[in-house]
Amino acid sequence: MDNAADIPTRYRPPIAALRWLIRLLALTAFGLSCYLTYSAWTDAAVPGCGPGSGCDDVLSSEWSKVLDLPVAALAVAIYLVILGATFEAGPGSSPARQRRAWQMLTFLAVLVLLSIAYFVAIQSVMIGTWCKWCMATHVAGGLCALLILYAAPIGRARVDPEEPSDPMMIPPVAVGGLALFALLGVVGLAAVQRLVPSDPAVADVAASTFVDTGPGPDRQIDFVVGQHAVRIEPHTLPMLGSPDAPVVFLELFDYACPHCRRLNQQLTQARQRYGDQLAIAPLAMPLDGACNPLVTVTDPRHENSCALTKIALAVWLVDRLRFAEMHAWLFDPETPPTPEAAMAFAEQLVAPDALAQALASPEIEQRINNAMKLYRLVGGSLPVLMIGPAVIQGRPGDDQLWTILETETPLRPSR
Repeated sequence: MDNAADIPTRYRPPIAALRWLIRLLALTAFGLSCYLTYSAWTDAAVPGCGPGSGCDDVLSSEWSKVLDLPVAALAVAIYLVILGATFEAGPGSSPARQRRAWQMLTFLAVLVLLSIAYFVAIQSVMIGTWCKWCMATHVAGGLCALLILYAAPIGRARVDPEEPSDPMMIPPVAVGGLALFALLGVVGLAAVQRLVPSDPAVADVAASTFVDTGPGPDRQIDFVVGQHAVRIEPHTLPMLGSPDAPVVFLELFDYACPHCRRLNQQLTQARQRYGDQLAIAPLAMPLDGACNPLVTVTDPRHENSCALTKIALAVWLVDRLRFAEMHAWLFDPETPPTPEAAMAFAEQLVAPDALAQALASPEIEQRINNAMKLYRLVGGSLPVLMIGPAVIQGRPGDDQLWTILETETPLRPSR
């Protein structure tokens, strides 16, 4: 008896329309996962995931990978197996093959639902924003998983103790075992991501030339990014540390960028680690359409970026020695302060009248425009560090940052 209709079973396969709907949903989730994997491996731009967007924050976060493999690649494998198993579970297969296929589908459906719950929690709690491409994949995959569980032959093998075991039914206790294995898989994934965090995206060495004229009021540092030359004059820029420090590097950031806030903690540690050897030129590039024409749709988290940047630059224009304190205060809380709170703090650092006059200065707009011009050259996601001949995009791990600093520059721990 090769056909399920010829065997003594309570199970009736789902109608063809339901089987094809399951396949269509699996194919949709598979296609989206393939696209996200491709974009992760090639650094291709994802529509709607521009700099500062929630989508960009999620796709560039440490949670988007496991052991440096995009998590979307794992989803590709899962949905590919689901697609194949739906054909194996069809009424044309033998009862034994159908049952094995449904067991696999049941396991994968539970795994998909638990994985979706995990990654939705990561986006909500750990990252604090959403990736619409990821959520579209979750919706397609979640509906596919629910329909699989609805159609699966789950039930008691025997209704009557005297009757033989139903060759198609998967007992609830077996489903519980499959669910336990699926849960262990998700817990294992979470443990690996937590204990062995993936390195954020780090660009290859993009600056082919690096020239530093050395300490002095006329000091110039030249970077070459691709075909474009970038020159900075440390004595004319906001600085964290001395503009005559042996090593000066650039940081492109946004005061409301979550990755930038975490990187700021690392850079504070770097200044403690290397002491007077190191200085940082922080160039704010607000991801806020209010002052940045590169941003067509402002993410709600960045709506105050322009205001915070202007306040920080105004403090620098009034009193360069107070800029570092203002900069640190803006980055100190877990979330960005309001412009009103920032103004109140700035007025404690410098005279309110001088601050108001500085805020009206056209030099502030010019400095923001200069940061945008530099960002156009390096591209990618914030934050960006230009360290000697290296351009780093994203937030590196601590050890990775120390390695880059001590490989590309003469920096060595001062203690």
